[in-house]
Amino acid sequence: MLFEQDIIGANDMKALRKLSDDPPEQCGELLTLLHTSGNREAFVQLHLAMESDTNLKLLVEEINNCTCQDSIMTKTFPLLFLE
Repeated sequence: MLFEQDIIGANDMKALRKLSDDPPEQCGELLTLLHTSGNREAFVQLHLAMESDTNLKLLVEEINNCTCQDSIMTKTFPLLFLE
């Protein structure tokens, strides 16, 4: 889907496939490609691609339930959020 939406190119796909034996490295490279692509929709398209993959459905649901702002705030200012 990312290739179809012209988020990443053919050379990027080839480079990612070469890393298939190292999933963490492949994932890191994909995130770097998306970040440096300059495409404002890159991460939205990644989310949509993940959402359409039944193997990643649970992960997408967890991401959707996450309040990232709350997570950032509690890590940045932990003393403010003591219970």
